[in-house]
Amino acid sequence: MRPALRRALTTLALLALGLALLAGTVAVFGTEEVAETLAGADRRLLGMAALVFFTQFFTMGFRWWLTLRLLGVKVRVIPLFRANAASNFVNFFAPGHFGEPLMATWLGQSGRAPGVVAFSALIGSKVVATILSFAVLVACIPLLAARAEASWLFQVAATAVAIVLGTVVALVILLRPAVAAWGAALAGRSIRAVVGFAKPELGDKLAGSVSSLLLKVRDALATFASHPKAMLGSAVVSAVKISLQIVFVVLLFGAFDTDLTVAGATFLVTVDVLQNAISIWIPANLGVQEAMLTAAAAGGLAIDGSIAASAAVAHKAILLIHVGLGGVAFVVLGWLERLLEPASPADEAEAPAPKEVRGSGSRTHPSRSPSSPADAPP
Repeated sequence: MRPALRRALTTLALLALGLALLAGTVAVFGTEEVAETLAGADRRLLGMAALVFFTQFFTMGFRWWLTLRLLGVKVRVIPLFRANAASNFVNFFAPGHFGEPLMATWLGQSGRAPGVVAFSALIGSKVVATILSFAVLVACIPLLAARAEASWLFQVAATAVAIVLGTVVALVILLRPAVAAWGAALAGRSIRAVVGFAKPELGDKLAGSVSSLLLKVRDALATFASHPKAMLGSAVVSAVKISLQIVFVVLLFGAFDTDLTVAGATFLVTVDVLQNAISIWIPANLGVQEAMLTAAAAGGLAIDGSIAASAAVAHKAILLIHVGLGGVAFVVLGWLERLLEPASPADEAEAPAPKEVRGSGSRTHPSRSPSSPADAPP
């Protein structure tokens, strides 16, 4: 079987698996009940949630632009945002989430940014975003476990503090090689102690793999050691993106007449990050995202299962629209780029040599340009 055909069949099989998971998730809570819940949703709040979700196109593109700029590489906004739209499309429809690595490769091959810098920006942004997500998750777990009726102001303040602390931790780990080496050694010892207690050989193997991975991440991010502002800029944009995701989830469940706390929305946002890692090989994250968000909402937040499933399906519909609009943006930005790109000068033919006029004993010189100085030598 040809490799291209095998890849196509594998993608179709994974897509079918995702659709089966999606159908199973909806069927568990009753297809008719989920359909009725979706039909009765507040269209105004769904529209507001969609608008907040669409800001990710700008935050992700701006994170690329700002990080590269603070690393000393200036890339024009239009081609960068256009490439970001294409990477979103690839991430959604192709298994493996290879959109952003392809974008970094394109930046390097097109000469817009050195390849090492582009991949450092990608890895740094992803590592920081992941650290922030889980720092926020750790901050909201006590509120969820206590099921306390904390005020919105307190929950927002706790989330903001978690984001700030996560940023500080990310900067320390990523910008200080000694700290990263200590963290890799500590992670190895911890895994060896926990897993090695039951299976020593497996513990040694996992400890070595995790330590090696952390050190590779440190080496890949060495570029940021001399550009701490780049990491800080990436962290700030990532924090804004996470905050907008929390607002999106609050509005999404509000459309189904469910008041979700900031802590609850934060919990679902971080679960969404986790499902991206689990469903990396399933195109469009179909089924896995819906199953995980539904289980998290129905189990961890005591929300009715049909509402949780309906919110997850609505989330997927908004994501589809987002990717579709990204495709439109890709075409429009390409047209705009060609419109604004200065026309390349055509190769001018060499001017013919001045003709000599014989008979008067003199040579006729070409006339001066109107802009030539009057007292210029002949």
